[in-house]
Amino acid sequence: MFDGRDPVAGIRGFAAKTCCFAVTADDDGGLTTYAPHGYEDLFGRKVVPNPVLAPRDVYLAKTQRWSEEWPSLIVQPWPTVNV
Repeated sequence: MFDGRDPVAGIRGFAAKTCCFAVTADDDGGLTTYAPHGYEDLFGRKVVPNPVLAPRDVYLAKTQRWSEEWPSLIVQPWPTVNV
């Protein structure tokens, strides 16, 4: 569980795999990316649930709000079987 000290653990626990990414800058201005599930879904505007770590109700609330804001999103439903 994310305790606020490990940003990687926090990112892995996001409700949608599509949102599990980060970009950080070092002191010299170099960029480092972290995307445990890749970027294909992000750039494809496809929202994929993260049922292993995130609660179903959080995913459903977020995707409902996001769909209203960005109607072109492709939202995958929450899985009906245990992952």
